[in-house]
Amino acid sequence: LPRSKKIFFLRVEASKTTCYVGEPVMVVYKAYSRLNAHSQVIKRPSLAGFSVMEMVDIYDSRPEIELFKGVAYYTNIIRKVQLFPLQEGSFNLDPAEVESMVRFIRRDGPAGSSPAVQYRTLLKTDPLPVAVKPLPRAGQPPAYKGAVGNYTLNIRVTPSTTIRQGDLVTIQLIIQGKGNL
Repeated sequence: LPRSKKIFFLRVEASKTTCYVGEPVMVVYKAYSRLNAHSQVIKRPSLAGFSVMEMVDIYDSRPEIELFKGVAYYTNIIRKVQLFPLQEGSFNLDPAEVESMVRFIRRDGPAGSSPAVQYRTLLKTDPLPVAVKPLPRAGQPPAYKGAVGNYTLNIRVTPSTTIRQGDLVTIQLIIQGKGNL
């Protein structure tokens, strides 16, 4: 399938390729197709050096339509994760691999032959480099333990009226914000 790379391919996209230790990075592996194909993921990328949070519980086979470089493709998510780098350094996100059976209808086949031709193809993403920088030392509190982000902390106590010894009290600790604890 020499021309198939333009009509059937895999991509990996990251929200950023340079980040700090603990800073979240969204990564999506997708299949793009303009063909009638039956595909199966044969290698999910391992993501060594990162804490991984899966963003999709069940990957269904229903494609979505997406424009890429001005061309409409059917897309399927292979894997969508949020990564939290555990240490500084240069990392390559492993490729995903998909095996597909692509079916073409021949218009010029000999009389009596099957009009359908099937090809087996193996697709994989390129490795994606991610550079992880250490957190800056300047401005770190003395008791810093590694939380990265912007948070607010609120405490709610009920009942909010006078509390006497022996009363049951509910204390609610609310942490809101964005980042990695």
